Amino acid sequence: LDYKNKTLWQIIKTGLMYLFPQHKEGYEKSTDLLAVKKGFGMQLHAWSKFVLEEKKIGRKYRKVKERFYLNPDSIKRVWMQLEEDKSSQIG
Repeated sequence: LDYKNKTLWQIIKTGLMYLFPQHKEGYEKSTDLLAVKKGFGMQLHAWSKFVLEEKKIGRKYRKVKERFYLNPDSIKRVWMQLEEDKSSQIG
């Protein structure tokens, strides 16, 4: 979805900025938020929790997940807040 409305040059810029850790972290966390807002909070939460808790997942990948992506608690907090907002709009 992030690339959907970007021009070719904006996509290239995103790719180049991805080489810098601070940009990569912000980008990945924003795409996690986008996924939650699109209704995939439960799935993203389950995946994040699995990666961080599964013993067979390599330590190196786990470190990347911890550094650059939203953690399960943050995902759940955003997901629950969105659900609460939807409920209050209906009721």
